[in-house]
Amino acid sequence: ILAKAVNCHAPVDGNPCGKCPACQGMEDGSVLDVVEIDAASNSGVDNMRALREEAVFSPASVKKRVYIIDEVHMLSNAAFNALLKTLEEPIEGTVFLLLADSPELLLPTIISRCRALKLHPWPDSVVLRALAANGVAEDKAKQALRVCGGSIGRALAVASDEAFWQRRRDVLQDFFSIESRGD
Repeated sequence: ILAKAVNCHAPVDGNPCGKCPACQGMEDGSVLDVVEIDAASNSGVDNMRALREEAVFSPASVKKRVYIIDEVHMLSNAAFNALLKTLEEPIEGTVFLLLADSPELLLPTIISRCRALKLHPWPDSVVLRALAANGVAEDKAKQALRVCGGSIGRALAVASDEAFWQRRRDVLQDFFSIESRGD
């Protein structure tokens, strides 16, 4: 939504219109100027160096190239320092969104170069609508809602994580077998 907001051609009350080419392209994934990086699995210095090398390019199809680094608090110290170099010399037309569940784990030098936005959890009804729009069955959506903490992204990830659902079934089966034995 933030990537759409900074690139929307016709925002409505500060919100993306959802109809312009930029919004539509981000929705269908055809805009390549929005890059999502999961720092939990790309936490090394080489990953951030590669980002720095890629970030020098101007946006191809929208106003601003947006890099979304999720779980940025998971970066190694060396990776933080490589990211810091990128933040110290920002490229015009580039926006970095650093998402952290634990912002207190970020280096003070990173924090000093950022504007903090506290995002509040989405209401349950919004999360359920998003899950339904992505084809998640109602029962699975309600269960994913319980563990997502108001995060649509986390809810979608949980809903599609078969390993999570298998672990859940195993834990419930173990629990009920222990209960039936009277242990």
